[in-house]
Amino acid sequence: MRLLVFSPNSSHCFDDVQSGSTNAMIKHVDETKARRFLLLTECSMGDNIAVAHPEKEMLRLCGVRCPHMVEITLEDTLKALQNHQYVVELPRDIRFRARQAVKRMIAIG
Repeated sequence: MRLLVFSPNSSHCFDDVQSGSTNAMIKHVDETKARRFLLLTECSMGDNIAVAHPEKEMLRLCGVRCPHMVEITLEDTLKALQNHQYVVELPRDIRFRARQAVKRMIAIG
């Protein structure tokens, strides 16, 4: 059995293709019995999935690196939190929904 998983932001989608959010793609690879995948997504996500599933074959067309994700470091994140940098004001309803999403992510681990 072969399975193709890719981001919903990709320009093409076929009926036999699985698409979804980053979390949905990871979950699908976690739960499926398929042994072989072609991942069409940002390279580091494909790397992470491959490390998590050494028993599965991950075919990756890796020429896409997110230029923004590589700029984020733990040190810079800690400094921004300690210094209250980059404050973003959001409407209350968005803050509530965002908080719920963060709580779910923390609960999942």
